[in-house]
Amino acid sequence: MIKKLALLLFSVSTYAGPIPQSTNSINKEITGHLFKKINKEHSTVLAINLSSNETLNDQKRFELGYRYKASLNLTYGFHLARRYGLRHNEDWNLNNGPWSWEDTSSRGETFLMPFIQYRKLLNDLGNQVLKLRASYLHNTFNKQEELVLKLGLLSFIHPKVSLLNQLEVNVPTNYNRSAISEAWLYSGALYNFNKHWSLGPQLTYGVQYWNESLFFKERVGQEYKNSNKVFRVGLLTNLYF
Repeated sequence: MIKKLALLLFSVSTYAGPIPQSTNSINKEITGHLFKKINKEHSTVLAINLSSNETLNDQKRFELGYRYKASLNLTYGFHLARRYGLRHNEDWNLNNGPWSWEDTSSRGETFLMPFIQYRKLLNDLGNQVLKLRASYLHNTFNKQEELVLKLGLLSFIHPKVSLLNQLEVNVPTNYNRSAISEAWLYSGALYNFNKHWSLGPQLTYGVQYWNESLFFKERVGQEYKNSNKVFRVGLLTNLYF
């Protein structure tokens, strides 16, 4: 009788595990861009982002992009990215017993990202630029796809100083019950040392959402919405050639 009761308790603790708790974290990051202008219409960009996280895995992002300037205001392009440390619904799993998040720090995922961008000067001085970008992300690792919308305001407040404020929203198209998977607000300042190099601080606030996986719902029979609120303090540097 005692043995059967122990097995029952073990089964309940293992398969009816807890719903993950929502978290808050303060993180550090560094972001770098290398912009290469080929001619008036064609250019490339290499982007690297490294971030440390209190409640998530440390993350790395390496991205290579091509851009075609179709007109004064309209740009098309395609980016290829490799990212490490991402978290998905399926990563809340049974890890040798209890339910917990998988450590994905060393797991690489490849993204294909076509995009279209619209830019418009907001005044005659040309010191404020509105940017609208729509990207479609395809993750080759798990076939998840999402629409990423960005709205940004670039302000040149001094010949050597520029400010960027940007809102980014990620909308899942073939996964998640939540209408939004991520939302971010970026605010950064750049000091232009010369025509080839700029450097400055960047502050980021964001929230990420996860829902139960099919595996969790089959085992436990529950649904949940888990979130992580992130505040990042970072350094941004750009190189131009």
